[in-house]
Amino acid sequence: MKCEHCGMNLQIEDAFCPHCGRENPFYKQHRADMEAYREDYQSTKEEVLENASRISKKAVHITVIAVLTALCAAALVLCLASYDIESARRELALNRHRSEYAETIQAYMAAEDPLELYEYASVNRLTYTKAMEEYSKVFSISSHYSFFYEYLGRLITEDDSVRYRTVEECCEDLAKYAAYMLEDTERRSYDKDSYFTEDKITYMTAVTEKMSLLLQAYFGLTPEEIAKIPETSAARLTIMLEEGYHENHESK
Repeated sequence: MKCEHCGMNLQIEDAFCPHCGRENPFYKQHRADMEAYREDYQSTKEEVLENASRISKKAVHITVIAVLTALCAAALVLCLASYDIESARRELALNRHRSEYAETIQAYMAAEDPLELYEYASVNRLTYTKAMEEYSKVFSISSHYSFFYEYLGRLITEDDSVRYRTVEECCEDLAKYAAYMLEDTERRSYDKDSYFTEDKITYMTAVTEKMSLLLQAYFGLTPEEIAKIPETSAARLTIMLEEGYHENHESK
């Protein structure tokens, strides 16, 4: 670059000509351009860093979510596999001792003892298994009778710490399980013949008769009213039990 005053060489960074001392008019423009460039550069740099930070955080979040999702899926698969393995192992064990279990169940059935039968089935985890499927109705009515008997005991006890429920609530539970027991004796289209063999029908009939006697003794229900329980609404049956209980309780 030449000085436009003396014609000597000078650099664009020279604010004044080193030969004639005159001001270099290109210097100011150069400095202004450089300052503008620096500001643009800095602004672009900050924007790039900010975007990069956002992308990096988003990538981290996506990665974390992906990893957690994969771990949850793996845990679910493991749990399902563990359950299947445990179920298969339990079924094999039950099959090996099936004759022993069946013999004990038959003895409880012959004794018409639903409380002990349900306790035995629960402790040995026999309910809802393929190995003992033919006793599914027997297990069901035994469990419903056990709950019915438990709630009746809570209702008639004089110890409030044992009852811890109102008379209405106890009667509501009793109505529910009484209906369940009568439903257990009904044969449905999908039920297998093995569910209703003669010995099982005899046992289920005995259990419902036990329930019927308790309803007559503690609530004053007639055999006709008990027979109509499947057709009676839960609310209506609860009221019948509650009224019968109060009448029976007050008369004593």
